[in-house]
Amino acid sequence: KLAEASLAEMASTLEVQVAERTAQLMKTQDDLRQSQKMETVGNLAGGVAHDFNNILQIVIGSIQLIRRNVELDETTRVRVDHVEEAVNRGARMASQLLGFSRRGAVQLDVLDPHFTISQIVSLIARALGSGVEFRITGEEDVWNVYVDRTNLENAVLNLAINSRDAMNGQGAFTLEFANVTLAQTPDVEAGDYVRIRATDTGSGMSPEIAARIFEPFFTTKPLGKGTGLGLAMVHGFVAQSQGAIRVESEVGKGTTFEILLPRTLREAFDKPEEAPARAMKRGSGTILLVEDDLGVRDTTAAMLLDLGYRVITARNAQDAFDRLSGGLKVDLVLTDVVMPGPLTSVELVERIGATQPDLPVIYTSGYAENLVVQNGQIAKGVELIFKPYRQEELAARIENRLAKPT
Repeated sequence: KLAEASLAEMASTLEVQVAERTAQLMKTQDDLRQSQKMETVGNLAGGVAHDFNNILQIVIGSIQLIRRNVELDETTRVRVDHVEEAVNRGARMASQLLGFSRRGAVQLDVLDPHFTISQIVSLIARALGSGVEFRITGEEDVWNVYVDRTNLENAVLNLAINSRDAMNGQGAFTLEFANVTLAQTPDVEAGDYVRIRATDTGSGMSPEIAARIFEPFFTTKPLGKGTGLGLAMVHGFVAQSQGAIRVESEVGKGTTFEILLPRTLREAFDKPEEAPARAMKRGSGTILLVEDDLGVRDTTAAMLLDLGYRVITARNAQDAFDRLSGGLKVDLVLTDVVMPGPLTSVELVERIGATQPDLPVIYTSGYAENLVVQNGQIAKGVELIFKPYRQEELAARIENRLAKPT
């Protein structure tokens, strides 16, 4: 009887272990499927943003040329203002898509996240509205993190706005900061993290809704009240920062988002002040413009001509290399990163470096292609200007590049 009891106990223990292991495997499979799904959607989002930025480049370039070369009456000027504002909104939307797909280049800073967010408290409060009680709690002396400052600020703002809408403008929103040391889990590596919890007293979410909230364009808000990109951007920022984001929610009881950002041992430093904007200067010299999109190519060429440069165009990298090999002399090459053809733009630049090492090159791109961006940062020695760029930005970058010794 003792033996039978022992065997029964062992069998029971084994059943429990098998059940726990099975549940763990099922969760791992679910996490993997979700990860693969998000990666697929991210690739799609990045491609859409790339094409969208090309369209925006044509529009913003054309608007600026019209402003500089056509005398507009008041009615037409207002219409053009509306178009330009729509382009700016579109550019912000594309930037959010790139943030989700992790194809946006970032400017990493060593930050004290508590101090950084404390600098935008008034902005968060305005976004929440007077009907929401806003508190910051937890540890003030948190560890430093190595992240993009603007993306961190935007992530917290997006969480605040999402909470405001979930509370219909009435309730409480709390940010809690803490230092935590975590063991290895499926979503984070073992190590030290700064944890930022954003908690609201809103309507909460069902498990079905919570499982989809980081998908771009998914929203439960009424038509016209949200793009469905805010939380997708937050997810992309956290992933690009090598962190994790978790959500706990219960219908009728509110939601908590938990952001985990890995600790850095580097010392924090203040962000340098931006240089004041400079007036556009007319340039001189010849620029080889390499761009496969006809609309972008024609618009950019017109912008360069308007700045005083002589422009020669090429429809792809192979076309550009053939012209340079044939004896074409230019002062600068302005090339898109991603183009069809047997020769990539990076290979073109490598060949230029081997044959004409003193010829300066500037890349343009609708998104941060891995060929010129490494770990989310523009590769060392690469000059890159993102679409949609304005004429004054293009002028300044070309002026700086021509003045910089190679």
